[in-house]
Amino acid sequence: MEFHLAVGKNKLCPWTEKSLEPSSEVIESANNFIKVLANHIVENNSKRGFKKHNLSKNDENKDTHIIISNDIVSFKSPSGVSKTEFKKVKSSKSITKTNLRPVYLIAHRCNDPKTIETAIQSGCNAVECDLSYDKSNINYEKVYVDHDGYPTTTLTEWLEKAKIVANQEPEKFALIIFDMKITTGNTHAAKTVKKIQDEVRSILPKDNCLNIVFSVGKYEDRAVFDNIIGDLQSNEGVSIDYSDYPKQVEEYFSSKNMKNLNIWYGNGINAALPDPGLFLPGKGIFTSIKKGAELRDSNKKIKKVYVWTLAKESSIRQYFNEAKVDGIMINVRETQKYIGAKITSIVLAGGLKGGLKTINDSNIRLAKRSDNAFDVF
Repeated sequence: MEFHLAVGKNKLCPWTEKSLEPSSEVIESANNFIKVLANHIVENNSKRGFKKHNLSKNDENKDTHIIISNDIVSFKSPSGVSKTEFKKVKSSKSITKTNLRPVYLIAHRCNDPKTIETAIQSGCNAVECDLSYDKSNINYEKVYVDHDGYPTTTLTEWLEKAKIVANQEPEKFALIIFDMKITTGNTHAAKTVKKIQDEVRSILPKDNCLNIVFSVGKYEDRAVFDNIIGDLQSNEGVSIDYSDYPKQVEEYFSSKNMKNLNIWYGNGINAALPDPGLFLPGKGIFTSIKKGAELRDSNKKIKKVYVWTLAKESSIRQYFNEAKVDGIMINVRETQKYIGAKITSIVLAGGLKGGLKTINDSNIRLAKRSDNAFDVF
């Protein structure tokens, strides 16, 4: 069993980084610690809860102790050893993919086909686009990828580009969310959504399928799913992502005859606006998202929870680490700024570079296409 021991501020002991030369007392203390830790894991086979073990009373480091919690082991040396503190000791097993929660960094409003590739290359593993129908068409069957009422790209054109990127990035490009600006006020709504599903299936790769989420914003428009909800493939799911009531969303989808209970829940706010839930308990986006995550973990019906649209690094950290979201949307214009330099470090290092106090609770990684997007981790 391999252990990595950090000394001081992000430095490693000589058995993993020879550049550091700690004192003989530190090395001896660390060796004693490793022995106790190894015995604890082998004999007790325990990873959860707090376990405290004192070294032998005859040992000069008798005050030394270790605490094991969620695969993170802390070691504090006695005051006689230069007040050195050893932290973040993990077994090699604790950093395997199976122990890290897969999360999605979703590029918001990738309506221009060129932004699909940009988003994935910048570090996102998912994209979101807006779908609207051509109101001039008598049957409302012509679908555009558009948000602002100036349609230029058809769904077919967009999907062809997505297919190219999907084949280029068979693991990194994991998921697409289709945000359907289609309301139940249109009698053709459910038929239009079925057409969207059919076209997505016909164009995107048949092997190594992308994970797909069909979403609407308002709970009042839930009937648009009527023609697809009973025929979802294992890589397809549905979502309502502008609702303050995740329990209502859960109960509605659970009551339908779904072959696959592939439910996502989301909520959000414009990145430029403050979320009242961050400073008013019981109110706002944060509260509903956290409740959605609790329902996900307890009932296993909602499979993933996501929030839109964030820009501040502090908010991204808070939603990943405190609300336990599975996905975060960011604006495409932010991908270079945040993904390239900051978000990747948040995900890969669990917030370590920012000195996040809740690093022990992070344990996240970027999801891959082969991850099950409709399973509770």
